Amino acid sequence: MINLYDVVKHKTDIIGFWKEGKVIYKDYIQILEIEKENQLRFNYAIQTLFKEKNQLAIFYKIGNFAFIQDRLGNVEILKNVKRLYYTKLKPTIFKKLLKEYNGFTLHKRENIFMFEIWQA
Repeated sequence: MINLYDVVKHKTDIIGFWKEGKVIYKDYIQILEIEKENQLRFNYAIQTLFKEKNQLAIFYKIGNFAFIQDRLGNVEILKNVKRLYYTKLKPTIFKKLLKEYNGFTLHKRENIFMFEIWQA
């Protein structure tokens, strides 16, 4: 299964945070699940995100790897993941993670908050 992250305007249980210089970005994310064998659907979904949603880069996961792909087709492979679990959120957690990493994804499930941090 391929999990393709789609940035949406409505609030979701998955939020992406990343920084570029001193600017911090926050996106609500919905995951599109695509069968690995369906390369045509995957290619179509990628093109839709680039062309119709005007995204500069996309993020997707396949198994134990994550990928960041830009509009030119350049791909960065991320193979190390760190997952942190919390039952309460404090602003200091966000500050600490954004200081240490360029970005992370927050998954909210019931009373558990999971931070997923991918690195090369």
